[in-house]
Amino acid sequence: MLRRGKPAFASFGKWFKNEYDQGEYFIKIIDKLTN
Repeated sequence: MLRRGKPAFASFGKWFKNEYDQGEYFIKIIDKLTN
């Protein structure tokens, strides 16, 4: 695997944040797991 350090991690962070902000589906899964 390529080691790009923080820039790659930052890009992943942005991707994850965008997915999470849009991710009501993800929240519903967590809600099912916790209830």
